[in-house]
Amino acid sequence: MKDAGYVGEDPAPIVEGHNGSLFMKVREMIFRHLESPFGFVSAVAVLGLSATPVKAGVDEVRAGVSLQSSGPVAPNVERGAAVAGEIVFDSPDFLDWGFVEGRPQIGGSVALDKDATSFGHAGLTWRLGSPVTRPFLDFGVGIAVHDGRTDFDPLVDDPRTANEAFLGCRALARMFVAPGVKVAPKVRMSLQWEHLSNANLCGENEGLDNFGFRLGVDF
Repeated sequence: MKDAGYVGEDPAPIVEGHNGSLFMKVREMIFRHLESPFGFVSAVAVLGLSATPVKAGVDEVRAGVSLQSSGPVAPNVERGAAVAGEIVFDSPDFLDWGFVEGRPQIGGSVALDKDATSFGHAGLTWRLGSPVTRPFLDFGVGIAVHDGRTDFDPLVDDPRTANEAFLGCRALARMFVAPGVKVAPKVRMSLQWEHLSNANLCGENEGLDNFGFRLGVDF
């Protein structure tokens, strides 16, 4: 039965069985994130890595996957993986300190599990290592806005504590560390750990740790 106000042709039939079930799960995940403004922002940030033409001022584009809630600081309660990526811009003059340059960065992380947290973020990143050396270390700080749980209500939220993090604030501080290696003149590979926290400025502060892999391309 069609929804009220439906206009257009009937959608193509969905194949039953395993493939149809997988298709339904993926479609449900996409629409769930698009319905949330914070999920929509993070999805746009990640998809923009490939959909947006590279313009002057973009220094590097990174994309990869992360294991959700998989670090040494925050409780490991969320499950599944996330598709993540960042766009790193050229360093402005006032952030060029000679031995290291601060570069503005925007990005996002879209969780694939329906109960896990997605977020978009912006901040600064620095790199230790010269342009010609293969090993390097990236690190940075910034602000993230997420679509996960905030305050904990024991009357309704107790069953959710097993697989959902309660993060207190909608906006969180974000930090990351990413050791890596240059594998080609314009290609880098790195492992990245990121931590989100409200620094005890809001009620709940379980925080969130993600650990994953990034493939970066220099421009």
